[in-house]
Amino acid sequence: MEAFAAQQNHFENHVPETLRIRSNRQLLKIILHNLIDNANKYTSDGIVSVGGSQEGPAVRLVVSDTGPGLSGDLVNWINESNAAYPESPDGEPRMHGIGLVIIKELTEILGLEISVSSGHGTRFEILITNIL
Repeated sequence: MEAFAAQQNHFENHVPETLRIRSNRQLLKIILHNLIDNANKYTSDGIVSVGGSQEGPAVRLVVSDTGPGLSGDLVNWINESNAAYPESPDGEPRMHGIGLVIIKELTEILGLEISVSSGHGTRFEILITNIL
């Protein structure tokens, strides 16, 4: 929670205690850690929120923030399964964003669906449909 205090952010957990998720626990923890860490890192004096809901046999997890949002090319890259990782505007390789690469790779390995919407703030949704 010190990281949130340093950014003057408030963390909200809206995941019901009764929500049961069946997936690779360690890989899912890495995904959520990276999403929450990125949300906190790029938000200041705002809110980072985590939620979850049961949708039939599936589970939807949501990580959202009130930060400035992601660039359109990163949103497209995350939402399109075969899209190449975008170059920086000057054509040089991006020197940040390794967390997003890890998130996208792990969701593909686990067979999860990930989507993102961004504008003022960012909202990542992960749909877990492949019950182990």
